[in-house]
Amino acid sequence: HTHTHRPQVGKKHSPTMLRASLPMYDWDETREHTDLFWELIRKHLAATMDVGQLPVALDREGGFDEARLWLRPDVVLSQTCGKPFRTGLVGRVQLVGTPDYGLEGCPPGYYCSALVVSKSDSRTTLAEFDTARMAYNSTGSQSGYVCLCRALQGDDGCGGSNNGSDVSSSGAGPAAWAPQGLCTGSHRASIAAVASGAADLAAIDAVSWRLALAHEPCASELRVLAWTAPTPGLPYICASNVDPVAIGSAVSKAIAELPPQTRAALGGVQGLVMLDAVTYTSVND
Repeated sequence: HTHTHRPQVGKKHSPTMLRASLPMYDWDETREHTDLFWELIRKHLAATMDVGQLPVALDREGGFDEARLWLRPDVVLSQTCGKPFRTGLVGRVQLVGTPDYGLEGCPPGYYCSALVVSKSDSRTTLAEFDTARMAYNSTGSQSGYVCLCRALQGDDGCGGSNNGSDVSSSGAGPAAWAPQGLCTGSHRASIAAVASGAADLAAIDAVSWRLALAHEPCASELRVLAWTAPTPGLPYICASNVDPVAIGSAVSKAIAELPPQTRAALGGVQGLVMLDAVTYTSVND
């Protein structure tokens, strides 16, 4: 009677514990608020899913492992960055929605980066930094690396609409630029690098900059030289065998229920916006 053991298409085995992570803005100072956000999401998910499958705690094990956080088949919710989504995740995960942080000058669901320099640095234009030492969190980061490269190339920042393919195919592309930069591993470390003088310039995504102004003393030593052009924000994703509509509904309800102090601690998240995959894949590196 082996046919009785065949998995049913479209149904998950009830013993399977799913995984959830919200790694992109999970600062130590705001961790309890991130946990509360997940508790609210989980509460709403329990209305349509087996609560026994939903993890009580977010997955924070083992650092930032792309395959573990995003590509496992048991991921019920995570958050990624635009560049890894369009270069490695599209077609392998599902979009749940993109959080909107109400950022000035950005359409809903979009964000931009602050190009930050030391307050003691007298340079006033980006062109004066063409040979300066840059700090970036990761070459896989849209907000910390791609935007900075494009800004230094005289492109429109991150918009991807100003002949981006011509810029990225030139000799001044990211591959040529990276060796002169300092890879720090995080936006927060990039802020510290510029404050200490180890680097002259860094691109910090607008939500991380909000968090830094609230929690990172080094940020008070920096000023914003310029803002990059808006680009699609950091999307929530789920595995291919999970219902993204149900997840998105739970996330939207949770955002609406956030206490004011938690909303602020999470960077000012206001709602969930549906941006399709083409919106992300049309951004040029």
